[in-house]
Amino acid sequence: MDSKSDHLLITLLWLVLISLVAVVEGSPSTSLFPGSLKSPRNLLRLTSREERHGAPANPKNIPTPEKDEYRLPTSLKPISYEVWLQPFIHGNFSIVGHINIVFEAIEATSSFQLHIDNITTFDTTVKITLSEGGPDISTKITIVDYDHQFYYVLLKEELEPGRTYNFSLDFESYLDTDGTGFFRSSYIDEEGQEIPVALTQFEANGARRAFPCFDEPSFKATFECHIAREESMSALSNMPLVETSPVEGQEGWLWDHFRTTPSMSTYLVAFVVSDFASNVTETAEGLPYTAWCRNQEIKHSNYALDMGPKVLTFYAEYLRVPYLMPKMDIAAVVGFDGAMENWGMIIYEEDFMLFDPEVQTEADKQQVTKVISHETSHQWFGDLVTMGWWSHLWLNEGFAKYMEYLGANHVHPEWNMLDQFVVDVVQYALEVDSDETYSHPVIQNVSSTEDISTIIDDITYKKGGSLNRMMNHILTEQTFVEGINSYLMEYQYNNAYQDYLFEHLTIAGHEDGNLPQDMTMKQVMDSWTLQAGYPVVTVNRSEDGTSAIVSQKRFLFSNESTEEETWWVPLTYTSQDNPDFHHTQTMIWMSDEEREITIGSLPQKDQWVVFNIQETGFYRVNYDDNNWDLLLQQLQTDPEAIHHLNRAQILDDYAHLSRAGYLSYSSAMDFFAYLRKEREYLPWASALNHLDYMELMLSETVASEPFKKFLLDLIVPLYEEFGFEVKDNMDQQEQFKQMLAIAWACDLGHEDCIENAGRLFNDWMESPDEVNSFISPNIRATVYCSAIAEGTVNEWNFAWNQYLRSSSQSEKHRILEALGCSRDAEILLKYLNLAFAENSDIKKDDALKVYTSVAKRPAGRELAWQFLTNNIQRIIYLFESWTPLAEMSVAVSDSFNSEEQKSQLISLAKNISEDLDEYASLLIGLSKQKVAENIACRENNYDVILHWLQEHNYAPSLRNI
Repeated sequence: MDSKSDHLLITLLWLVLISLVAVVEGSPSTSLFPGSLKSPRNLLRLTSREERHGAPANPKNIPTPEKDEYRLPTSLKPISYEVWLQPFIHGNFSIVGHINIVFEAIEATSSFQLHIDNITTFDTTVKITLSEGGPDISTKITIVDYDHQFYYVLLKEELEPGRTYNFSLDFESYLDTDGTGFFRSSYIDEEGQEIPVALTQFEANGARRAFPCFDEPSFKATFECHIAREESMSALSNMPLVETSPVEGQEGWLWDHFRTTPSMSTYLVAFVVSDFASNVTETAEGLPYTAWCRNQEIKHSNYALDMGPKVLTFYAEYLRVPYLMPKMDIAAVVGFDGAMENWGMIIYEEDFMLFDPEVQTEADKQQVTKVISHETSHQWFGDLVTMGWWSHLWLNEGFAKYMEYLGANHVHPEWNMLDQFVVDVVQYALEVDSDETYSHPVIQNVSSTEDISTIIDDITYKKGGSLNRMMNHILTEQTFVEGINSYLMEYQYNNAYQDYLFEHLTIAGHEDGNLPQDMTMKQVMDSWTLQAGYPVVTVNRSEDGTSAIVSQKRFLFSNESTEEETWWVPLTYTSQDNPDFHHTQTMIWMSDEEREITIGSLPQKDQWVVFNIQETGFYRVNYDDNNWDLLLQQLQTDPEAIHHLNRAQILDDYAHLSRAGYLSYSSAMDFFAYLRKEREYLPWASALNHLDYMELMLSETVASEPFKKFLLDLIVPLYEEFGFEVKDNMDQQEQFKQMLAIAWACDLGHEDCIENAGRLFNDWMESPDEVNSFISPNIRATVYCSAIAEGTVNEWNFAWNQYLRSSSQSEKHRILEALGCSRDAEILLKYLNLAFAENSDIKKDDALKVYTSVAKRPAGRELAWQFLTNNIQRIIYLFESWTPLAEMSVAVSDSFNSEEQKSQLISLAKNISEDLDEYASLLIGLSKQKVAENIACRENNYDVILHWLQEHNYAPSLRNI
């Protein structure tokens, strides 16, 4: 801010001050912190100001997001923080705090600003001094800008460039319950008492709710944290405890003083204050690795303590960069939203850290393994090296999504996690990125605080992870890891942008000869990160089959590509005459300047070819009719001649190409029919992901029941192969197939499945116990849902009472999901009212789980929509936000597929549009577009599918309908 605008702003502010009838100043009171006083904060609200500078200087002049009014100027650079916080967790939930920040003046300035949100500052305690000593620097005025979350300090003299200063301030904040900042949660102990927990979630901009700070990822600094707690509790932070001392004048209170952190971003600072029990082990390097959770669950931390240190050591060895913190704490907290990778102290929701084999499934075990692996990998990707700004979040989350499968694969190689990545991540990302409703570039402009939440999505995580896997196969793993190691070593304790990564991968690729010398990874990868979408690669073979014209075009469900987008496409392929499904390094490049190329040396026309080996490239493949026919024949006769990942790819590509109108859905049904011969889990999982969507789109039509008959015809042989007995010697893939077969058979109404589920549930009802030894955890979700759907209020009430009894969060969530399976409208309405009641036995965080469980099933869909539209104010009052309402709208309207339902959604959106915040408005907008696409999918494919079902005797002929 220049001196002229500075003077104008001060004049305007003083005019506002003079116009106030009175400014009340409280009597100074002694602070917890020596030499500081408290007084009420200045209540001025700043409504406009000069445009400021953007992000800190970019040393390599790589383009950064547009500068905007929510960003801090670059005139100051923080060096260190001293943070003192006393949360009154058993009192009025206030937090008394003191901050001391050492910063360097980069430019001469007579004002500066920090981020602040929901904090009361005691402005008479503001103190600014030169670090080397000297008289205090006087302030003119301090101002809070609530809209942009800034705290301004205007000075009577300029700060000098190159000199360091100390800024200190007392303040007060609040332990809210909204899951952001320094907030509070709770759990119910064995005596039925509610026990509070105070903890942090600072990503992306929650640190400013705990203490005034430079709350942007590039403003790294060290943190010396001091947390006050009651003697009966413990405190955790990023670093080890140094010492504990009494809180002066407050009996029963102690200060925990923690070692100073390395230089890090504010969003990674963390605290937990609780009465948790602990369980400790060591890493292979001898570092303490400690699990924390409520006492009755501490025994279930053993699995995390076994695999967590192994993953930590594996990453250090794989990346050849040591873990640089002196310890690792992991904490499981009821009601925490997901998991957070704070450096040296990761916080998890209980389901994501604890594992109880008596209650949780094999899928739960894999989920715990993946989440711990994901958050552990962030200790390098995000914590050690942090993206320069949120627009480059994929450098954190894309890597963590990819690394979570590497880490889990290291701990459990028998799980084949790298293969599962294809269906779980690549194919999921391809579907999301096919939809103009959701697709966007990996790198987006992020300006306001609301913008940050919009990029925490599947494009950032799953497409980002898929691109990392693609780069690995382009360069080979050895070269890829060499480039990653170089990148991490150069930017440790610092910030990076994607071009920094591409530079190091290019150097490694050129040195190893795995990247042509005239190509760079930036050249290749910009086409994948700076534009939305991906291509469908079409292979049209010549008449004799020995050559092919290969072309690229953006793939969209609407099939309305503008023909403008092109990519650097890494082509791999193999053929029937000499199949090699293991050579995944790029064979031929199609550049972003080539819409088509010609490839020779292919086999004769009676031999198939398969492109995109193991689906390592992020694109779909379409073929000419002859090659598709050859692939179908191969699947029908000997599917194992094609790699199981490419079988999954063929099913996924054909289904989505048919949905988009490139191919006929009649042939897609032929491809699905081959599944009767399929023995591997991943092709099944891939196909059923799509068939589930099509079943939903055909609901309430003449084709619905015939389509279910077709699905049963596929599923029943798989169901009969496994039955209901869960055997101890089954490997994970077999267990997953059994879980899949039982779930689908019961959901489709298979009599034997429903009878078995009812029998097991009745056995449990006759001898109820909390552990539920009657039903294997792997099939509990299906058994509960089926028994409640087929049963009466008695089954529902029994399950509800078991929910109240259970101490396991996994079991509680499983029961909540199953309670929504009832087909009784009266029961479902009672359930929804119970979930959204104040002081309910269902935690507020779980109310949306309840709503989704009702909304996604045919019996509850219309009822859930009516509940939403009739209870708007109630929902807003409960959550104090419009976002949950928008999320509920998405949950129920995701399956809408008629013009009437579309009109209902448009009407709701119109009625609430003026009240919605930016993110909630975005969600509602996406819902409207999704419904339009559902309608188009149904209209385009309904007749074709019905005709196929009639031809194959699943439906009567048209004249008999």
